[in-house]
Amino acid sequence: MSSARSLEEGLNRRQFLAAAAAVSAFALVPRHVLGAGETPPSEKLNIAGIGVGGMGANNLENLNSQNIVALCDVDHEYAAKTFKQYPKARIWTDYREMLEKQRDIDAVVIATPDHTHTVIALAAMQAGKPAGSNFECAGLLTEICLLGNVAKRVGDPIHWDGVNMKITNQPEANRYVRTEYRKGWTL
Repeated sequence: MSSARSLEEGLNRRQFLAAAAAVSAFALVPRHVLGAGETPPSEKLNIAGIGVGGMGANNLENLNSQNIVALCDVDHEYAAKTFKQYPKARIWTDYREMLEKQRDIDAVVIATPDHTHTVIALAAMQAGKPAGSNFECAGLLTEICLLGNVAKRVGDPIHWDGVNMKITNQPEANRYVRTEYRKGWTL
């Protein structure tokens, strides 16, 4: 079969490549061609929101310039308004399933109850997705990163006493844990 086909049979190879190049060019438009303030499609992130019924809806509104591709909430009734705002986004109930099955996610925004932030953020990071969360989660994530580094240095699992800020099963590992804080503000 010849690589050049007649118009009755459909596109020939040259026509196909020209059409494909035209379509690709639209997706890769340089910023200066679109004008000031416009982001080309190739520079937008595909964002997934987890816990989108309350605070998560506000977080997503701040990301409207990006592509919202996935929404996850255990309470679909409470999150229904957010689901309607992003009709192109795929809807999930289980964040683990979403992270495993939806491959087009570039980053994750988490706005679940405080006690679940860390677990979800770690799952997202393990899936190779940067994870953003509200501020109250930062201390917990820092603590987990610190403990992971200490366990790696010591070479064994560690048992962390969060109340007393120390490792209980390997006291020698506590030398890697520094809990020095600056003096608080005064007036």
